[in-house]
Amino acid sequence: MVNIVSLNYEDLGGLSYNLCTAINDLTDHQAVSVSMISNWIRYPQMVAGKKAIAEVMPELIRNADVLHINERPMLLSFMGAKPEDWKGKKIIYHFHGSRFRRRAPRILKAIRAEFSNVSYVVSTPNLLPFIPEGTWFPAVIPIEKYRGKYTIQRNDPPVLYAAHTKPRRHRPILIKATDQLREEGLKFDVEWVGGKTHVWNLKHKAQADIYLNGMKPFYGIDSLEASAFEMPCVVNMNEFSENYMDKHDIDCPYILAGSLSHLKFAISDLVSDRDFREREGQRAYEYVKDMHSPEVSVKRFLEMIE
Repeated sequence: MVNIVSLNYEDLGGLSYNLCTAINDLTDHQAVSVSMISNWIRYPQMVAGKKAIAEVMPELIRNADVLHINERPMLLSFMGAKPEDWKGKKIIYHFHGSRFRRRAPRILKAIRAEFSNVSYVVSTPNLLPFIPEGTWFPAVIPIEKYRGKYTIQRNDPPVLYAAHTKPRRHRPILIKATDQLREEGLKFDVEWVGGKTHVWNLKHKAQADIYLNGMKPFYGIDSLEASAFEMPCVVNMNEFSENYMDKHDIDCPYILAGSLSHLKFAISDLVSDRDFREREGQRAYEYVKDMHSPEVSVKRFLEMIE
């Protein structure tokens, strides 16, 4: 049996929690997710907050065989661990999103100065140029749990859904596209969401028809969760991500739209053709099941730590 401790600042997307839950559910290994603070979006957490950490951290680190550290190089020190506590343990550093893109040289310098026996993984391929020795580790999405808990609803006219933690960054072009399409006579509803909890978002995604991911350099957790409810997703990918997917023969069914005109074409096609919408939603569900399911992700993680 392998003991795995996954360390986070807040685990905002539930990535650590979902991974550890899947390991515990599907294997004889033991995994625990530990976060410095509770996340505001209320993704589930196992151990969170300074008081809880102080009570369990020394024993967790002492008994761990693998330390899965998310993003921040000093998490072990912040949580009270000392260099002798992690000596000889397998360490996996997992990088996510814009924080790593902005600070990659400084973060990697701090890690390399402190640790040996380290493997690097990223949650999206667009981060690989910043850490060429890294590996893409697709996020774990418990899609069957979501489907079992929330009722899927389809609408006429269809409902477009867009949820962003930082709506000002991604929403303007989406609003412009949808406003112009409505002025041209296309009929649909839109639900713009920001600052809502995870449970609220899941419930409302299940009752929508099309997910708009925005201008991010790769698809995000929200798109994957929407796919659990067989929603087609309109996303963006930067050039590196597109080339990576082609090189590795990964057939992602998400509809790519990186400009205003492409967004309008994608939305118009999905809104106007219900059969097309349903086919693309089913393909999205199958893709997430094949690439991001707990079973696939646990197998991938165990191969990394062998």
